[in-house]
Parts: sequence; C-alpha cells; structure tokens
Amino acid sequence: WNPGSHFSLKSEFAASSLDKNTLSSMDDSNNNGSALHFQAGLANYPLKLAGKNLGRLSLQGQGRYVEETFRSADRFQKPDYGRYWNVLQQAQQDPRETAIQLNMDYRPIQQVKLLANGGRLEKSDFSSARYSGLAGYDQEEIKAELTYETINSSVASSGTDNKWQRWSALLERTVWKFRPAVYYKGEWRKNTIEQKLSGFRFEDLGLKLGLFNWKHVQGFAAYNRRLDAVYDFDLSGKLIPQAATTTAQVTLELMQFSNTSARLNIIHRSKDYTKSFDKMKIDTLKLNYVDASVQDTVWQDRTTNLAEMTFAHAAWKKALKLSLQYRISSEQVALKEKVYLDVGENRGNLRYDKDLDEYVPDPDGKFLLYILPSGKFEPVTNLQTALRIKLDPYHYWRKTSSPLKKFFSVLSSESYFRVDEETGEKDIASLYLLNLNKFQGEKTLRGVLQFNQDFYILRRNRKLSFRLRYRYRKSSSNQFLEAKENEDRKTRESGLRADWRIISSLSSRSELRLKQLSRFSASNALRNRDVLGVYGKQNFSYRLFRYWEVGLESEFASEENRLQTYPIKLWYGTLKGRLSYSIAGKGRASAEYQYQTVNATSNPLGYSIPYEMARGRKEGLSQNWGLRVEYTIAKNVVFNVFYSGRDEAGFESVIHSGQAEIRAFF
Repeated sequence: WNPGSHFSLKSEFAASSLDKNTLSSMDDSNNNGSALHFQAGLANYPLKLAGKNLGRLSLQGQGRYVEETFRSADRFQKPDYGRYWNVLQQAQQDPRETAIQLNMDYRPIQQVKLLANGGRLEKSDFSSARYSGLAGYDQEEIKAELTYETINSSVASSGTDNKWQRWSALLERTVWKFRPAVYYKGEWRKNTIEQKLSGFRFEDLGLKLGLFNWKHVQGFAAYNRRLDAVYDFDLSGKLIPQAATTTAQVTLELMQFSNTSARLNIIHRSKDYTKSFDKMKIDTLKLNYVDASVQDTVWQDRTTNLAEMTFAHAAWKKALKLSLQYRISSEQVALKEKVYLDVGENRGNLRYDKDLDEYVPDPDGKFLLYILPSGKFEPVTNLQTALRIKLDPYHYWRKTSSPLKKFFSVLSSESYFRVDEETGEKDIASLYLLNLNKFQGEKTLRGVLQFNQDFYILRRNRKLSFRLRYRYRKSSSNQFLEAKENEDRKTRESGLRADWRIISSLSSRSELRLKQLSRFSASNALRNRDVLGVYGKQNFSYRLFRYWEVGLESEFASEENRLQTYPIKLWYGTLKGRLSYSIAGKGRASAEYQYQTVNATSNPLGYSIPYEMARGRKEGLSQNWGLRVEYTIAKNVVFNVFYSGRDEAGFESVIHSGQAEIRAFF
C-alpha cells in the first residue's frame, strides 16, 4: 500500500500445517504454525529548512515473527542470515524468530551518503543486537568510504556472550592516467562461556593501482596482506598469531574492440601458518581455538597460483562466433569420501540396488549423496578449458540471389571442446600447452575430456529440418579414498534427427542413434561395462483444439554388453502417451502414461541387467503414470497438484507420490 508518493506499507502473512504422522492423532497440537512480516518505509523524502535543501532521507522499519511450529515450503531466510545476525551454534536449528530492524539512508548532497542500521533478533533464550553505519563520498576523481558493524549475541542458558565487530576503510583517487587505492578491513570476534575466552581477529591491508581506463582497455594490479590471530584457550585473554596470507593480482580486460572481448586474470596467493598451528593435527584440539562454522579448520601452508583467460570474437556479420575459456591453477586438494545418507522413502534421489551392489539414480529413492573432504591433502594442478565455435552462414548471406550461397546459408554447425583435469603431473608445461597425452594418466585425480559436434540443415525452417550429432566424452576419477568409488568411463554417440511439421497442427520428430558406453573399475570387475546400442525414437504431437494437445512417443532399442565377464543382450520398447489442457494466463493440466518392456535375449550367466542398459529398468514390464495441475485462482493465489505412480519390474510394490500446494502472495 502506497498512501503517498514517498510512503509505502507492506505486510505478509503465512500459515502452515504439517502432520508428520497422519495415521495418528497424538501430538497434533504442534501441526499448525504461522509467520508474519511487515515493512513500512519513507523513500527519498526531501528535507528543507528555511527554504534550503538539506538533501533526501529514506527510512525503513521492518519486523518478522515466526512461530516455532511454522514450516515453510521454500527457504525464506537469506544465505548470509547466520552471519548477519551472528546466530550462534546453539540457536541455528531453532526455527522461531522475533526480529525488528530500522534502516536509514541520508544523502545531504549527491556525492555523500550516510547509512545506519539497527536491529534485534530473539530465538528462545538466544538474542542478538546489531548496529552498523556507513559514511561514503563518491565523485569522479575521488572515492572514500568507512564502515563499522557490531553484533552482540548471547545464549542465556549456557552463559554465552559473543561480540563480533567488522570494519573497513577505502580511499581511491585518480592521479593522471592511474587510479591508486588503499583499503583496510578487519574483524574481531570474542566468545565468552563461563569466563573462558575464544575467538579470532584478522586485519587485511591492501593496495590497488588502476593501470588503464581507456575506451576499450582496462586493467589493474592489486596486493594485500592479511594477518590472522586467535585466542589461546590456555592463556585466556591473549591473542596469538595464527597465519599470514599475501595475495597479488593483475587483471587486464579488452572490451568490444572489433567484435572482440578478452580478459586475463592472474592471482598468486600464499598462506603461511605459524609453526604451532601448522603441526596441530587433532581436530578436537583445533575446536578449542576456532568456531568451525565461521573459520577454516584445515591448518596447512598452501600456495595457490591462478591464471584465467576468456576470449570471445565474432566475424563475418556474426556468422562465426568463437568463445574460449582457459583456467589453470596450482593448489592443494583433499581426497574425498562418499557418504550415502538414508533420508526416508521418496525423499532422496538414489536407491541401493542389491543386485548391482551400488547406488543408482531414482527420483523416489531414499538416499542422498554427500561428498566430504578427507584430511589428506595433495598438491595438484587444476586445468579447465572450453572452446565453442558457432558457424551460421545465414547471417552473412541473409539476402542473396546466388543459388550456391543460398545452399550454404541453410547449413550451420556448432562445435564444443572441453578439458577438465585435476592432476599431480609434474610436467606442468605439457598441461599448460594441452598435451593430451599427459591427461587422465596415473597422476590424475579427476579428469574429463569432451567433444560435441552438431551439424544442422534447414535449422530455421519450421516445416522440415535435420540435425547430425556426434558426442564423445571420456572421464577418469581417482579422487575418492574408497577404491571401489573410482572408475573410468567413455561414451561415443552419433545420431540423425529429423523434425517435420506434417500439417499446422501435427508435428513429428524422428531420431536414430548409435551409442557405445564403456566403464572400468579396477577394484570391482562386475561394474565393468562395454555396452553397444542402437536406438530408434519417434515422437508425434497433435494439437486437437485451441486448448488441447496430444503427444505420443515411442522408442525401440537393441543393446549388448560385450564383456565376456558380463555378457547380456536385450531389446526394449517404450510407448508414452501425453494429454495436456491449457488456458492462457490461467493454468495448465497434463496427464501422461508410459509403458516399457525389457526382454533379455541372451544372459548366460544370469546377472542382473546393469543400470546403464534399458534406461535403468529391470527385465519385464514397467509402467509410469502422472498427473499435474497448475492453476491461478486469483492474481496472487496459485494452486498446484502433482501425482505420480510407478510400477516397475523388480520393485516389490507400486510407488505412489503426490503433492498439493496453495500459494498466496500479498
């Protein structure tokens, strides 16, 4: 609501109902919850005294109340919520909230700004009070800025008091062709529990020099040094040095010069821990010095070098477009560990297949995958590069009477090449120069080599068009501690697709593909694959009337795992029907049904069909069906319903899942 040109009022109310056990009436008193948010503001209000202009003022007050039993369908807290309010670990899982804030923005003149913020947050026995201010001056030749922020938090039940201060200063000025700048920032966090003091402090001083600020060329060089200190829990009240970090950076940029853009960024960073911290290996001892939620607990000297380049160019009236990305860095990384967490039926995206002895993707699964770093670090070189080339002669010969040029103008192509390598290879020069013989070798932790090529004929023709496709991908993974999680994969695929609009209301898409997939695991021979498949697919889409559309998809494939240790031949057929109804601006409803049969024609060893074959289905009959409705009841009220059913071969029972939701926006 806007009662005036400078005033505004806004409020939002939400209610939720969640019964974690619908089959029982016990403990139903905590099913319902609510939340309220309100905001009032004064924006750009002109201040005058005795006819003199005193600038413009903006004020904003806001508050939020969230009950403990309220459950939101989506995340409504900002990503930096914990840092903004200095929410301590004891209160991070508490959903309740009572918060109020006041913001001020005063601009006495155009070049000067004064900002202030104050607020308070309460959660059960946790409370936080924050105050911040900013003073800035900005004009073409000079810029200066000062900021200060303090957040005081406490937990009454444990006697915890925490004070977090943050500050920064910036000054930059144009001197002839250059623009030097100096900045300083720091943080100081003190945590007291029963007279025991812990926390940290860091100070960061940096220099920056703008080298170029021309029409097409810009660049700068920067250097900063950061000093970290923590409180010694044995000598309460004393800060002891922990680490020193130096960073040097050079950036050059070319902007829109003859249809060319480029950027080069080079960074060198070195972090050196004091000897007492560098030798500390016991994690429980480290937690006496730091708060793992806001501080690094990996205390190991490290040096990082990074070079990053991007390049883009267009030629021949943009008939040719080229883009290149190149990034290489030296760093230390830890080997990883896969952890599969049981989150309950239909809540995960993986399921465990006992026949294959591995976790496979499933939208109704009960497991989630977490990849955690171990404490074992290794120095590696990380290279990432990608090249994309688009060629479309139509842009160059858009208006031509030449038959030969018209022929070439209906042809187009798109090429993509990507290399991603994380390796301990010592021959760095070969990596820089993309010597592919040095990639995905014994020293590789993680590597991907990918090439895609598409050729189009009559791509812009809505009645008839063709696409020739080739895909190649080779990957290697040795980044996990458990050997059975490491493997090599290679995929080759080629295909032809034709899109044909038979009549205005009926369209067809036909596709024929040949695909070869190989998988190698050094620790588990039963996971090895060498699958060759031929696939044919046909789709029809028919618009019955203005609001109705019918779709029919079919696919037939023949596949063979050619390994002598896991020989399987099979064929499968899939038929899928789809019906949808839509009302412009109001909503859409769709229903679909899919039928798939899998028949193993040769399986002499009686093994289970691998997940990589038959679209991940077992031998036999599988069926899927679903219904989705999306409808706008009013301008700010939306209704959604979703239901799906699965009756798949190898499953003990049919899986039904559904969801209904009403959203109201105020």
